Amino acid sequence: MNRCWQERLVATLPGGSGGGGAGVTPFGRQVLQHYRAIQCRTGDWAALELLLLPAPRISQKD
Repeated sequence: MNRCWQERLVATLPGGSGGGGAGVTPFGRQVLQHYRAIQCRTGDWAALELLLLPAPRISQKD
């Protein structure tokens, strides 16, 4: 998901056994908050998907 945005949504945390993982960044929390607001107003999942998700790219390099 991080590749689709100008800022990172999720940050990975280094660590060995008993450490590390991943966490949502402040920007990721903002994106999620906006998504939830649109979700509540729309009520139509198909319309929401079309509104928010662009057509799939053929390649990550495009």
